[in-house]
Amino acid sequence: MVAIGGYGFSNAVLGLLTLGVCFIGIQRTHVRHARLEDEGDPDPLPAVYDYVTQAQGGVFMGWGAAVLGWAIPLLLLIFVGPLSALTPAPILGTTALIYGRMEMVHARAMDARRGMPPAVAGPG
Repeated sequence: MVAIGGYGFSNAVLGLLTLGVCFIGIQRTHVRHARLEDEGDPDPLPAVYDYVTQAQGGVFMGWGAAVLGWAIPLLLLIFVGPLSALTPAPILGTTALIYGRMEMVHARAMDARRGMPPAVAGPG
């Protein structure tokens, strides 16, 4: 790809592929969370644990991945030059941040529903 269109073209193609894979992953996670919130968790956490505490590690890891995903390419651009631009890194970092936040929202919903019967699985 570099020979065909240069580094900008190869970064654009890799960025679009990464964006597509991340979008699919986020959508699948959203569907899984919605199903668990509607039908209930088949393997719920024991009563002494809550979902929010379990999700906090994912939020911190998401922030860490986002900072690294944005900082490393920026440092490479500053110190090495534009040929080292790593388009997938900020996309993956941002996706990790979104995923961590989604896990926290899901955890709050699961904690709020604890002890409630699952919703009706289908319409009518």
